[in-house]
Formats: sequence, structure tokens, C-alpha cells
Amino acid sequence: QLFASLITLALFKLKGGKIVWLCHNKDSHKKTHKLVRKITRSFYTRISNVIIVLSKDALNHFLKESRKTYFLNHPVYSNPPLLNEENKNEIVYDVLIWGRISPYKGLNEFIESYKRHNNQFNVKITGHANKSYLEIIKQTAIGLNIDITDKFISNQELAGYFKNSKIILLPYADSDTFSSGALIHSLSSNKIVIGPALGNFLDLNKQGACLVYENFTDLFSIIKSLLADPSYYNAELPKLRKGISNYYKLNSWENFIDELLLILRENKTDLSGKKMSWLLIN
Repeated sequence: QLFASLITLALFKLKGGKIVWLCHNKDSHKKTHKLVRKITRSFYTRISNVIIVLSKDALNHFLKESRKTYFLNHPVYSNPPLLNEENKNEIVYDVLIWGRISPYKGLNEFIESYKRHNNQFNVKITGHANKSYLEIIKQTAIGLNIDITDKFISNQELAGYFKNSKIILLPYADSDTFSSGALIHSLSSNKIVIGPALGNFLDLNKQGACLVYENFTDLFSIIKSLLADPSYYNAELPKLRKGISNYYKLNSWENFIDELLLILRENKTDLSGKKMSWLLIN
């Protein structure tokens, strides 16, 4: 199926079509067939007329293709939360980690470091799990104040988790990540969102919409400060909510499409006036 799709793309290109590659990650989250992954990525890089990345950090990985590589902010998924919404919900979790439970999320490394630093704050980890990885992190978390649930989360359930959590944490590993869709979803929590200093976490941090950490020592220092001092938490939250609100205003799907169309117009090489066919691969 993969090779059939590559042949189809090659034929489309030979017939004069133009290809846009929306590149989300450094590497596939599935780690089997390393050679096939490498060939596929090289093929997409070469055959694409335009490469779109969703973090400035990702531009550094396409330096040889810099002329055809463009950065766009990841568009938002939902309606913006209220800027001055009060926190009237019962806080059940100090820290919520949500999304697919898989090695690229950096969960085992987080739990090991949590244990080494003798942390006591409670952590809820929830999402659909890679079964073998689930057993690894459950073993690592034995005796710790960390609760792990393997479950597909509906949007309604996720909203409930957001309301009952003080901090949303996404401890991604550096191996795969250019941009995190979970980060964009987490903006709707209207809570403090923290992630590693990589990919689009850096972009949103510069826009005042999330916090970032350089290492786990740095992370636990940030979390402990937020949890131990309510005045500090209550001072940081309005700042981040303002950044989240501004991000929503600037990064709707409509704006994303408009910016993409501008890029395609810039890359129009056929000046004959004929219609040009573009294909977006994601």
C-alpha cells in the first residue's frame, strides 16, 4: 500500500502536478521498518514542491530544502475559552498527562525522574495505550502517587479532566516531535500547560500561551513552585490565558488556509495561465 502510494505520487508529479507535504514529526511514531521509514521520508522530501512545518524548530531539519520549506502555526481545534473564567471546579489532579500512551510521549522517563526527585504531587496519566509500553510504565510507577488509565478519551471526558486538573503536562521525548496536536487541544483547558523546550512548545511559549522546561529538574522546580504558592499560580494563569486567547485569534483554520494559499501562489512556476493541480499529503 505504501509503495503504491509512492508510485501514485510520482505519476502525479510527472503529469505536472504539484505536491505539498505537511510534515508533523521528525520521524514516524511507529518504530518498525527503519529502512522503509528512511526511504519514505527521503522520497517525500525530494518530491514535494512545498514543505509545511508546524514549528520554527522544524525548519532546522530542512536546511537543504530551505527554499521550499515554510513554517505555519498549528491551527486551533475548538472555540476559544473565556479569558477571565473563574476556577470554580473541584481540583482532583495536580498534574494531568493525557493522550496516546506511547514511548514518544516520554512518560517512562518522566516517571523515573519523578521518583528520583522524591516528588509527592499527584499525577493522572490517561489515554489509549500501547500495551507493552503500558506495562513498562505501570511497573515504573509502583508505589508512586501516579494513577495510569488505559482508555480512549472522548472530547467530553477530556473537558472534564481539564476542569479537574491544575496543570496540564505533555512531557514529550525529543526523538520524534516537531509539533504537538495535544498541545493545541490543551489550550482549551484554560489552565497552565507545560511542555519541553522543543517544537511548537517553543513557539507557543514565545507567544505567552504555555510554559516550557529544559530538563526534568527544571520541570519539577516549576511544578512545585506553582503548587506550593497559590499566589504564584494565580499570577501566572492570567498571563497564559491572555497568550492562549491571542493564539486563538491569530491561528484559526481560516487563517491557516489563507496563509497556505499565499505560499502556493508564491510557488506558482507555470506562468502560462493554466490551472495547476496541487496535492496535499499529511
